[in-house]
Amino acid sequence: MKYEEYTVDDFIQDEFFIDWVREQSIQANYFWEKWVKTHPHKKDEVALAREIIISLNYERRFKFPEADSNEVLENLLRANNKLEGTSSGKRNRFMLIKRIAAIIVLTTFAAFSFHYFNGSGNNVASLNYTTKSGKGKFSSTFKLEDGSVVKLRGDSYVKIPEKFSNDKREIFLVGEAYFDIAEDKSKPFHIYTGDVTTKVTGTSFGINCDTLLNKVQVMLVSGEVIVNDIYGNSIKLKPNESVVYHNNRIFKENFNYDISLGWTEGKLVFEEAEEKEVMHRLEAWYNVKFILPDGYFFKGKYNGRFKNENLSNVLDGINFTSQKFNYEIREREIIITH
Repeated sequence: MKYEEYTVDDFIQDEFFIDWVREQSIQANYFWEKWVKTHPHKKDEVALAREIIISLNYERRFKFPEADSNEVLENLLRANNKLEGTSSGKRNRFMLIKRIAAIIVLTTFAAFSFHYFNGSGNNVASLNYTTKSGKGKFSSTFKLEDGSVVKLRGDSYVKIPEKFSNDKREIFLVGEAYFDIAEDKSKPFHIYTGDVTTKVTGTSFGINCDTLLNKVQVMLVSGEVIVNDIYGNSIKLKPNESVVYHNNRIFKENFNYDISLGWTEGKLVFEEAEEKEVMHRLEAWYNVKFILPDGYFFKGKYNGRFKNENLSNVLDGINFTSQKFNYEIREREIIITH
């Protein structure tokens, strides 16, 4: 079968495709990057297949039973098939890819936490977990039973216990959130995001977990956090510092509060931002998808600051200071023409 005829199910079983997603082959990287560019109509299926492989990568790393990962995979594919069966689903399919992928990641997290902690005798295995999401809203804020405050962005998800264990507080995150953790040095707070664990006792910070890029960034505002990856690396942060985990590497990186965490105050800030960054952030901010028939949005770099503005005002602002373009908003799609 030719790759043009592949479905999501075919992609996730193709070893050459898997090598590309897991970045284990230079040849695969070169081939698939060119292939996706020359087959843009397969972009959504490739994106969903990548999400599934990245999510199920936890099975390889933590080796929880095959039955668990099979059940997760079947549920995801069943949900995807239902989506493809409706006209509205076809139109908005890309918008739901991250939501579906987040569900599989959180389900996988739950399976991992049960088997890992049960095997070590920790009482986490006996906890009852619940999942919270932004439910399509720009952000939602809620309190945990210890008094900690979580601000969850957009379609992000957290899995939290109904009641924390006696010796530690643990939650799982997919997406982006801001935390103000109640101090309790006798019961440290752990946040699991893919290959990264953030440990705190009482502090304020933001985390952005991008499952598609397999990238996690932790940004400290106040207090102190310790960030660990699955390879045993550990980095301690001071205020205004951040840690990035990407491509199996962990390193410190500066961050701009307004750009990275301004969303907690309704601020949307661009500084020397290129077209891809602008589109990516607008898609995440307003839960939309850009359609670019001409192959580009605008040229050059863009600077702009907005606060609690609707999408039309932001697009008008970009249009005013960059190369002129026309746009049409159709539900969750933004059609750009020149």
